[in-house]
Amino acid sequence: MKLTLMLVCAVLWIASSHSSCLSPNIKFSLTSRKNQTGHWIAQVQLQRGDGTSSGTSAPLSVEIEHNTIACEGSTAIQVIATLVAPPPKAHPGYELFPGVGYYKLHTKSAVWEEAIRICEQEGAHLGIINSDEESQVMGNLLARHPKLVDVVHQGVAFLGFHDMYVEGQYVTIFGEPLNSTGYVKWNSNQPDNAGGNPGEDCGSVLTNGKLNDLPCRAKEAFICEQEIW
Repeated sequence: MKLTLMLVCAVLWIASSHSSCLSPNIKFSLTSRKNQTGHWIAQVQLQRGDGTSSGTSAPLSVEIEHNTIACEGSTAIQVIATLVAPPPKAHPGYELFPGVGYYKLHTKSAVWEEAIRICEQEGAHLGIINSDEESQVMGNLLARHPKLVDVVHQGVAFLGFHDMYVEGQYVTIFGEPLNSTGYVKWNSNQPDNAGGNPGEDCGSVLTNGKLNDLPCRAKEAFICEQEIW
């Protein structure tokens, strides 16, 4: 009988991108050996530095699954180890909306590409709406500031989608089609690509939660979204 040993490791962990010196150091290894009686022994070893000065680390769970599969005279032994570590804390200024996520409205205006960089520096990304609930959160967040300073348009904030490549074909900052995000509800008569050349190629959200297009070089408010899990 043929014997095959498969070792599979799945690690679920999100490191803090804005403060690498505080990120936990996790070393995970899987080894196997055959003992004197011919039995295979698989060993899982986990070493973790907590990344804190106090020596107190956040809880970490480890699940080990062992399966034996027989098929046509061969036996496969599968060991699956799953590590789950808690996510990093939200960046300062981000507000938790339970059941939806962490968001921050930047009232200090920026052009679209600069807004992307600012969000990334905070360990976040320019916001992308995936549901009606999320659209309400972003719309309400914007509505708290009816008089924005140093912006081209009031009542609107940049989001993470655009149609720079092909006019009318909107994609997110991750290269995914906008219609795959779960939310494509435009405001009335939008998008309209107003203003001629270069027109309006960058996405935004209005206080009613609906989508709108804006000139990418306009200085506008913008919403960052932090994925912490």
